[in-house]
Amino acid sequence: MVPKLRIFAGGVRLYRNWPTWLAYKLHRSRGAHEEIMVLRNGIRFATRFERNEPGTIDDIFIRGDYDAYKAAVPVNGTVIDIGANIGAFSVAVAVGVPGVRVFSYEPAPDTFMMLQKNIALNHLGDRAKAFNVAVAGENGERVLSEDPSNSGLASLVFGRDNGTIKSGLVSHTVKTTTLADIFHENNINRCDFLKMDCEGAEFEIIEKTPDAVIAKIGAIGMEYHGDPSPIERRLQNLGFAVSCRPAGPAVGILSASQGYSKIEKQ
Repeated sequence: MVPKLRIFAGGVRLYRNWPTWLAYKLHRSRGAHEEIMVLRNGIRFATRFERNEPGTIDDIFIRGDYDAYKAAVPVNGTVIDIGANIGAFSVAVAVGVPGVRVFSYEPAPDTFMMLQKNIALNHLGDRAKAFNVAVAGENGERVLSEDPSNSGLASLVFGRDNGTIKSGLVSHTVKTTTLADIFHENNINRCDFLKMDCEGAEFEIIEKTPDAVIAKIGAIGMEYHGDPSPIERRLQNLGFAVSCRPAGPAVGILSASQGYSKIEKQ
């Protein structure tokens, strides 16, 4: 009960239009319409309640899933956001760090439109650049499965039985890129913080990214799905300090930093 009370108190502190947020939390406003959520600091987010999108704002601003970026990203720093969804994290960083460059990747077509809308809504086009591409272990095309009730559950990995999309999900063929190509194509020499929330693709991304590219990353915050030990071992072998904060039997937040990065353990 205490966590729910903390979330409620956090929502009241966070949202200027908190009664609208409360109606969403109590499942009293879930119709198929777009709602603008307004934070007390002036940030605005276009959301779709039926896609559970205020929940992604809560993850960033109330639960603080990736708050480690605050210690890791300097003025004029560089951030990569893999699995940007509607842009809650990208917008938080772009507003919070002067001169920052944010490269945001979101493969789901409709959700990508919301990401673009929220970057524009907060006048961040000079800081945040959005790409309608999935990040994976290899370049090419893949099938993305989406849960129509939650835009945060789009995955290249989950949602299939013997290769067939599960009932109730929708699918899209999307282009894929790699983390190495993100660095190359955007002329990134150093990424101060890499955020990943890509519903299972984090394992292939970390596995397939060359050591020389990972060495250019100062700190990482990712949601993991499954046993995080392969990612932990890979990053530790490359000189990262790694900590995990489980949120359930097979999901949690992994934080990693190189020795010269100041990053708080979760």
